[in-house]
Order: sequence, then structure tokens, then C-alpha cells
Amino acid sequence: MSSYHNPTSYRAVAGAARRSSLATWAVTAIVTVGMVAATGIGAARAAPLFTLDPSKVSGITGVAFTGDSLTVNDFSTVKFTGPGPGTSVAFTESGYLPIVSVSNGVNAVSTPGLKTDYSLYFFFQGSGTQDSANVVGQNTSGSFTALSIKLFIANGPATFGFDANNDPVVLNAPISTLLATGGLQAGGDNFVATRPSNTGARFVPSAGVTTTLLPEASQAAFFVSPNPFYSTEMSTFINLPNQITPLFTGNAVSGFQINAAGGGVSNFVAVAVPEPASMLLLGAGLVCVGYMRRRAA
Repeated sequence: MSSYHNPTSYRAVAGAARRSSLATWAVTAIVTVGMVAATGIGAARAAPLFTLDPSKVSGITGVAFTGDSLTVNDFSTVKFTGPGPGTSVAFTESGYLPIVSVSNGVNAVSTPGLKTDYSLYFFFQGSGTQDSANVVGQNTSGSFTALSIKLFIANGPATFGFDANNDPVVLNAPISTLLATGGLQAGGDNFVATRPSNTGARFVPSAGVTTTLLPEASQAAFFVSPNPFYSTEMSTFINLPNQITPLFTGNAVSGFQINAAGGGVSNFVAVAVPEPASMLLLGAGLVCVGYMRRRAA
């Protein structure tokens, strides 16, 4: 989802009691988990494997691949829509999360044709509340109250951007096929958070969300393994200040865009939602691995 949340891997989920300091803690967790993984302790929290086969979708040329996490870019917009319950502020968020690579642990997985012959992407829409709209001047925290997500495959390279209303859009028009749908996981925790940065009117947003995952019956062959496929998806996002464009109404920040290079990771799970602290560490660690791999590339 946005840097707040879209667009899909093991996600960081923070307990409600931790939300007041989550924005700073989430950034620290990335470094912590990177260190844990380096000592070998992280192996105990490996994400579950999955196999997907693009060639099973009509009109798609691709090769089956197996991995444990999906790295996504993030084209999304957060808009503050007015007062929420109590002293909170309400927001909406929508966006596209194109899948740019697949990993198995710390290793990149070969995905011939991805981003050239075909594209995989999530589309999501959500709403929620957070404790302040002052994302430039203070730490903020909150959560989604509603969220829907869809996974698509397109028969060519899909590109994304924003329209005149600052809403995310698909810039070209490959034929897209719906693969799966989902919504907020009942009983699953979720968070959105920001912390100020020292780069003017910029800030660092992060998010984690747990959603259900229901493959379309007509596209079940795409989801090769396990069978039946995982029923839950967990996603964690964190973005850098240079990936954020604040939106203003007058002199007040009325929302922001997350553009392309910012993103996160997504994992699939079939078991009960993990304990929140373990989820946050695992999700942040996967984000860290994806960021380091991207820098190395």
C-alpha cells in the first residue's frame, strides 16, 4: 500500500500499545533485523515458500518461479479527509504496487519476462484514522479501518503515475486479468506511521497490514503451491523522504504521494497471524534485504 502501508510479504504489524512511538521504532527495527539475520538467528523466522506460474493465465508468456517474498514499488496517494473520532484525523489511501522482483531468503529469484512480457501488480484502496495530520512536524500513528486489495497480471509492461487530481493511475493499457482479492484480516493488526525528517517539508512514512487472500476460481492454476494456496498476506512498507511528495491545501499538508522507488515486501501465510513484535521484526528485515539488494543492483 502506500508508504503508509500498498501494494504486498511478511508485514510488520505493531501492537496498539506500541503505536505512539511506532514511526521511530519501525526505522530502528530495520537495522536490528538486518543484524539478527547476519548472525543466523533470523533463519528461524524465514517466510514460507510459494510457487506462482504466469504461463497458466491465458495470453501470458512467463515461467513459473518459487520464492518467499515479493518486492513491490509503490505509487500511492494519501489524502486527509477531515476529523475522525475524538481528536484523530481521517485519511484515505489508494495505489498500485507493481511487483518488481522475487526473493528466496537473501537470494534473488529468476523471473524471466517479469516487467517486459508481463506485469504483476496489486491495487488497493483503504481508509483509516491517525492521531495527527502534522506529518512534517511530529511523529504520527494510526491504522486502517477498511482496506481492499486486488492482484492483477497484465500481458505487457504496465507503468504507473498520477492524474491531475493526484490519484494513482495506470499510464498505459495492457490487458489485465484479476488473480485474487482480499481485505483486512479479521483479528490481524495494522498500522500507519510517519516521523519528521531534516529535509524540509519531507518525512518518513511506514506501514504494515495483514489482509486475506482469495484466488479467483478461474485463475487457480496460477497459484501452484501450496495447494490450497495461502489465505493471508502480510505487507510492510517504509519510504525515504525523497520518495514522498507532500500535497498542500493553502499552507497545510493535506496528504502526500509515494512515488515509484519507495515500496516494501509482501509474503503469504496460511497460519494464524503471528505475534505482533515478531511480525514487525520479520517484515522490517525483509524490507532491509530488499533495499540492500536494490542498492547493490
